Amino acid sequence: MSETVGTAGFLDTFRARGAAIADACTRCGDCFRACPMVEPAGLAAADPEEVTGAIVDLITGGTGNADAIRWAGVCSGSGNCIPACQHGINPASWCSWRAALPAAMPARRPCRPAGASRFRR
Repeated sequence: MSETVGTAGFLDTFRARGAAIADACTRCGDCFRACPMVEPAGLAAADPEEVTGAIVDLITGGTGNADAIRWAGVCSGSGNCIPACQHGINPASWCSWRAALPAAMPARRPCRPAGASRFRR
């Protein structure tokens, strides 16, 4: 039972932090422009404001968009985005949230019965 309470507390904290970031973020795109991974990830033509808005959508439980999911997935942890944010947000923390966001998770192939049965042996 305590495991469930702990999980609920984590989720409440996670949601509250996402809401606080959503409130503070102006979706200006400065963090995206400062990111060294934008070009290598093939996102140079993406609209910075749209991508940052979609990231905020992701961290608040939305579906975001393909560019936001891609950007979160290629974060190198450079930290270039942190001083670029004029609102005191740590955009680098967003990529660590990706694992907890169902919309950002790649679709998984269903387990093949033959492989599963061999594994169980």
